[in-house]
Amino acid sequence: MVRIIALTGPSGIGKTTISRLLAAAVPDSVEIPPILTTRAPKRHDDGEYRYVSAERFRELEQGGALVARTRLPPRREMRWYGYHQEDLKAIRREGRVPVVITERHLLQGFVACYGRASVFSCGLLPPGRDKPAMLAALLARLRARGRDSEESIRARLDNAEGDLAFFTEHPGLFDVMLVNDDVDAAVSVLAARVRGMGLPVREKRSAANRNQ
Repeated sequence: MVRIIALTGPSGIGKTTISRLLAAAVPDSVEIPPILTTRAPKRHDDGEYRYVSAERFRELEQGGALVARTRLPPRREMRWYGYHQEDLKAIRREGRVPVVITERHLLQGFVACYGRASVFSCGLLPPGRDKPAMLAALLARLRARGRDSEESIRARLDNAEGDLAFFTEHPGLFDVMLVNDDVDAAVSVLAARVRGMGLPVREKRSAANRNQ
């Protein structure tokens, strides 16, 4: 039984966009839980985070309340991210499956907690025929979105190299790998996989159907 749907990939690959579109496409089947973080709010944040102090984060971790956690760049800052197990349980009590945004350490945390068979895992790749081309595509995306300093972008790109290597080194942790050069196509593939899981599905109605 699938208990978690995990979207894994480097910063800038489109995990947040795809997760939101998937939740809109099959709203009775999946839901996005908040991400706990110790970082300060940013202007572009849109409700996806729940902000806590570093002390509170440590308390939750030590108390066993976090299912998975990781620290992301820039490395000079202690910026922790994780998921609270009560948020995930609340979604499952409603008959839905949580869709979580992960990178390699968070994914491993979910697999360790729930077991590999209970995690439907999707790896998201940037377009490109080799690693340099993929990293170049990511660099262009990170700069185009205008959210981060050049220092932060470089740190994220360094981290992305590890993410891409992780895909190659741990193929057994992924049920599907998607190149995100067409977000609608990626969402369509994932929605089809959700339909095949036997979860409750109430599809988003088209404009034509709403007018009937």
